Amino acid sequence: EYMGTQTGSHSCCRRVYFLPFGEWSFLNTSSSPAYELLYTVWATGSVTHGWIHASCDCLYLHVITFICSHFEFLIATLSLAKQYSELAACIRHHEHLLSAAKDLNAVFSAVMFMQLFNTMFALCTFAFDVSTIEPGRSDSGLSSKVGFFAATIFQLYIYCRAGSRLTELSGRVADAGYESHWMENVCWRRPVQLLIMRAQKPLKLTGGPFYVISYETLLAHLQLSFSYFTVLKNMNGPED
Repeated sequence: EYMGTQTGSHSCCRRVYFLPFGEWSFLNTSSSPAYELLYTVWATGSVTHGWIHASCDCLYLHVITFICSHFEFLIATLSLAKQYSELAACIRHHEHLLSAAKDLNAVFSAVMFMQLFNTMFALCTFAFDVSTIEPGRSDSGLSSKVGFFAATIFQLYIYCRAGSRLTELSGRVADAGYESHWMENVCWRRPVQLLIMRAQKPLKLTGGPFYVISYETLLAHLQLSFSYFTVLKNMNGPED
């Protein structure tokens, strides 16, 4: 960018350097080629990070949705099963779904822990940033901050909704097994009993050892974000 200034009859142009993420104090970025190189690295890095972030989220949610749809199919099949072979196929399908959900949780548990932690930190800092705006002073970036806040809440909501849905469907397998035709078939009783016992412990997706991805986690994150915001507000000192 160039900023034009005029003094008397002489005019000059002064170049204004702008970096999207601020300047580095240990690097002189006010001249070429350091400015162009750093700007290129940050621009490509932010785009790459965004694509990787979105791809990881879409993959995670897609796999959860896929497993949930198979649980729905399993529940419907159990209620319609008439032959022992159909019951055996349902039990094998249930075992495969449990294994797939455990593998998914093992791969994404640490990733989701960082995701949930970053979300809580973003909500906290956003609230603190907005609280520091002086009354009557307009903030040109307020609309973008509100949009980011809404997107963060929505992202956390779809995670928790998917986790709660998987937990709910995995628990409904026990009810579907109990409502099957095991009373009319003596040989069904032991397999159905094992199916019910296995399904009585619903699946829970976790974010590391601290979070269970559910609606309760959504509410807890909002409460923690407000608590940390209050701490930052008090550390910042009373308003004049």
